[in-house]
Amino acid sequence: MMHANSLKYNISLLTKLSFLLTKTTTNLNDKLQEVVEILAEALEVKRCSLVLHNPVLERYEIVAATGINIDKDELKQIDPIKQSKIIKYVIEHKRPVVVKDEKDMITYGITPKEGYKVQSFISAPLIVPNGKFLGIINLTETLTNQPFNEIEAQTILILSDQIAITIENTRLSEEILKDTLIKEQLKIAQRVQTSLIPTDFPNNDTIESFGFTHPTFEVGGDYFDILQISEHEYAFILADVSGKGIPASLITTSFRSYWRALIKTIKSPKKILERLNNILTSDLEKEGMFLTCFYGIYNSKKRILQYGNAGHEFPLLFNSKNNEFTLLRNNDLILGMFSDTNYKTFYKKLNSGDTIFVFSDGVTDFKYLRNVDSEMLIQNIFKKNINKSICEIVTIIKNNLMSKLDGSRHSDDLTLIGIRFKQGGE
Repeated sequence: MMHANSLKYNISLLTKLSFLLTKTTTNLNDKLQEVVEILAEALEVKRCSLVLHNPVLERYEIVAATGINIDKDELKQIDPIKQSKIIKYVIEHKRPVVVKDEKDMITYGITPKEGYKVQSFISAPLIVPNGKFLGIINLTETLTNQPFNEIEAQTILILSDQIAITIENTRLSEEILKDTLIKEQLKIAQRVQTSLIPTDFPNNDTIESFGFTHPTFEVGGDYFDILQISEHEYAFILADVSGKGIPASLITTSFRSYWRALIKTIKSPKKILERLNNILTSDLEKEGMFLTCFYGIYNSKKRILQYGNAGHEFPLLFNSKNNEFTLLRNNDLILGMFSDTNYKTFYKKLNSGDTIFVFSDGVTDFKYLRNVDSEMLIQNIFKKNINKSICEIVTIIKNNLMSKLDGSRHSDDLTLIGIRFKQGGE
């Protein structure tokens, strides 16, 4: 059975697969067959199948499988919805099904046929970041004939997010190959990255937040996210991949999936950064790239900000009590340089009204390339507009920075997030 320390191995394996599928020229069906074979081996199961929606025929098909004694043509003729109540359930509810015994099947409203020996299996939906439902990945029976344990189930559910992105990116890559104009190619890549940009920011009695990103080219290597992850906790992150354009945007697509998967079970900035670093190192080294990242998690009940910084720009923190800004200067090594690097979690007690601005080096580049002190610009705009919403303040900062460009292309992607903590220390 799979152990806890193999979670990193499995995610790393899928990372390698993702990069392989991005670069290979084989057709999509062959790529999908590689997916199920690698998954079956890595997760130690007897059978693995992939069911995808065919938009042309308006039906679901088994497009790849291993451990099933039926050829590909026969597989495609099978109607998976009619053959499996489980598949029908996942398609209708867009939720995973984890079955360890007959009792689990009944939980999902599925009554096994008389004489049917219940097998341990997992069916996980494949959903891309914009909410598009692609299909289902099915894994049946472990090699040890023991039911899936919680670690295995969690691993498969985490991997399903990355599988969905891999499939969608591969489909979009094939679209790109069919286009003859570079402009059309970039539009497709831009569509993928646009789907990753948050549009719904946490704004309530606890925090107020907003952010933006403006790539140098049609797509970029900056990524940010702000999420409420529990009743009292909010997680936010800003990452900057070295390089620009499509190569960097592919890394940010994978990075988003990894981070969002990890915060489902891990909250510590130290552990998050260490896990991300180990996942990314081998592939970033091959591409000659690296990644900087600032990650924070705010607990409104404890009134504490925990954060980690992997070689990223120092954020600006406004102290509402003394009306002053300071830089959070704690820092660690960038991501993707050396595996098994140790990272630290830093702590900051916050007051009501304290506000943080996190930004990429495209913002600080204004100081060196355009003689504009962007950090001071942020501070001045905030203090002059302190009674306005964070959305309004961040928008003013964005418009001010963009006006300095005079319509010209900037040296790097511009990304900035602002968060006002409404509940803080005494």
